[in-house]
Amino acid sequence: MGNRKIKKTAMLLCIFFGWFGAHRYYTEKWLTAILYTATLGLMGFGWLIDIALIAADQFMDGSGQPLLKASDLAGGAYGVYAIPPQKVQPVPVPDAPTVKLTPAPVRTVQPAPTHTVQPVPTHKMVTRFYTCPLCGKEQTQYIDENKTFAFCTGCGQKIDLMPKTVPGESKARPQSFTVTAYNGTEPFIFVSYAHRNSDKVVPIIAKIQADGYRVWFDEGIDPGTEWDTNIANHVRGCSLMLAFMSKEYLASENCKDELNFARDLSKNRILIYLEDVELPDGMAMRLNRLQAIHQYKYEDQKDFYEKLYNSPDLQSLR
Repeated sequence: MGNRKIKKTAMLLCIFFGWFGAHRYYTEKWLTAILYTATLGLMGFGWLIDIALIAADQFMDGSGQPLLKASDLAGGAYGVYAIPPQKVQPVPVPDAPTVKLTPAPVRTVQPAPTHTVQPVPTHKMVTRFYTCPLCGKEQTQYIDENKTFAFCTGCGQKIDLMPKTVPGESKARPQSFTVTAYNGTEPFIFVSYAHRNSDKVVPIIAKIQADGYRVWFDEGIDPGTEWDTNIANHVRGCSLMLAFMSKEYLASENCKDELNFARDLSKNRILIYLEDVELPDGMAMRLNRLQAIHQYKYEDQKDFYEKLYNSPDLQSLR
């Protein structure tokens, strides 16, 4: 079969470029194509006649054959001629040799040894209070519960946090207290204090806890929680507030907010003076009726704790 031309292609060329004989160049009718180019499709009349001839399947190509229609093409794809199916003769395949397979020996796979996973030890952060044996500075540090040493923030001396018996001394040095904030549903004490007074307040918290009282202070705030919300929730939930008064306390807006919020909630409050400070008139007017204990005046701290524990507000908090 020769290089047959397609009807649809010839029709498109005739419609858009028939004035110049494009469809005749396509169907290899060279002489008339040149004539169409020179005469603008024989002044348009020849162009219109060719459109009618192509539409009526009367237009022949240069070899005298009619143009191919869509039904003449295989698969409906233009440019691919329909080819009658041919019978394919099967190719003889020689018989394959018989192969005897020998089964592989069975091997016993030993199970992998199991390893016991040791649980990861949990670490709890606690506040330690101690006195440096070198420079005598009293201080607190928030450290891992399992940590056995710390460094003095004053002189850098390494301090052993494990109590040891020292010959000739009645108690181990340095002093060490472990305090943790109460976390439960029973009545508890809320401690309101300025962080700059931690060296004075933490030993008192440790003593109160050691004597069986439930105490919460802001070391019990979980990381990632809203500080203000957590403080307010614990003020609301406490049965008694101990407010440690000092110059630093009166200068702290947060401390005064805690005290005022407890007053608004009608919470029982005890003022513990760490030093001789004078309250502003407005605060004095609101707090003078509260029980106050001047801790700094007691030479023997046993008397201070006896005074504190005799308060009826503490009786149900242990």
